[in-house]
Amino acid sequence: MVLTFLALLPFHALYIQKRFGTKIVWPYLLFVIVVMFASQGRAGAVLVILQSFLIASLWLHKRFIFLAKFFFWGTLLLFSILYSSDNRLALGASLSTVSPRMAEFVEGVGQGGDLAKDESWLTRRLMIEKGKEINEAYPWFGIGLFNFSFYEAQIPLLWSKEYVPLQDEKDAEVHFNRTSSHNSYLQIWTETGYVGLSCFLLLLFFPLAHFVKKLLFGTLGLEDLPLISLFTICLHFYVISAITSALSWFVIGFAYASYGKKLKI
Repeated sequence: MVLTFLALLPFHALYIQKRFGTKIVWPYLLFVIVVMFASQGRAGAVLVILQSFLIASLWLHKRFIFLAKFFFWGTLLLFSILYSSDNRLALGASLSTVSPRMAEFVEGVGQGGDLAKDESWLTRRLMIEKGKEINEAYPWFGIGLFNFSFYEAQIPLLWSKEYVPLQDEKDAEVHFNRTSSHNSYLQIWTETGYVGLSCFLLLLFFPLAHFVKKLLFGTLGLEDLPLISLFTICLHFYVISAITSALSWFVIGFAYASYGKKLKI
């Protein structure tokens, strides 16, 4: 669901702005953020907030510098407030009815807040260990596309103290060898090796570099909406295996159209 939001939200915002006017864009973006919090997401909610800020900046060119400063100092203030455990507990209590998982994350307790107990986080770390094992055996060209979940790795760290929360899984070694990579970059690295990963990163480099340049100089326009999609899904790729999704390549294609200045909005 998060990938769909990140890929299509900029296009939804453009449609709403063209169809109903800019004033309707703001409540729509707020609604999406609330939905993401209600979905128990953590990384997804943060990325949607980031993307919403970038989308909003397109219609607030003159205020962009002010918004950037507000975002920076607001984030710094938020972290300063959350440095106090009492403040974290108070904020966590207020979030608990909306998103219990986010509340645990803020409070630093339970599976959602203590990464040593968070099975989702530990699974992703374990898949990286599996990836390293695969890369040692097949460094240059990998094990072939779509084979990550079928490769029988030893994964010796699964039985270490660090991964105790995962050891209760029935037939743990078999289960985690059948688990997806939970990381698109890891999937490409293990399945196509250094050669495939290098090609993929090179493919992403040119539109992303173009986006960063325009972002830093405050020259983003509506034609750059696909670049915003690409930027945020590239961040999301680190925690989801979605590079085989048609939607991902749809965004990459549109981003290249924007990069090549062939997209007219």
